[in-house]
Amino acid sequence: MENTGTGTQARQAPYAPPATVLMVIRHFRNRDVPEQIEKVRFTQIGVTDGLLNRTWSAFQFLGLMLEDGTTTEAFRALRYADNTEYPTVFQGILRQTYADIFAVVQPEYATDADYERAYRPYSPGGQRGRMITQF
Repeated sequence: MENTGTGTQARQAPYAPPATVLMVIRHFRNRDVPEQIEKVRFTQIGVTDGLLNRTWSAFQFLGLMLEDGTTTEAFRALRYADNTEYPTVFQGILRQTYADIFAVVQPEYATDADYERAYRPYSPGGQRGRMITQF
């Protein structure tokens, strides 16, 4: 977290396009998840240079890999989950990662205003709409 200079902490959330994140997840669901991934691998899969850092950050935020590209057990859990288990495994990752959002928003009933309010502490402010879309 970064200090905003006002005595409060700004929160960070990913804002990569969900379709790009899901494309990478699907790629590795159909193959093995290596112990280490380099950024160039994402571009080989089809992530554009303009989305590379945002997508990389999303994978870190979701707990699928570390900053250095080391993959996690959560990523392998997605890989090895069968089609009936996959939604539950993915939901568990999302609920853990976005626990502070789920604490104030029930997606089944949430309005746009509820999401805006939940993401107000997140920076950069200009990307909140994309953060909500990623969520």
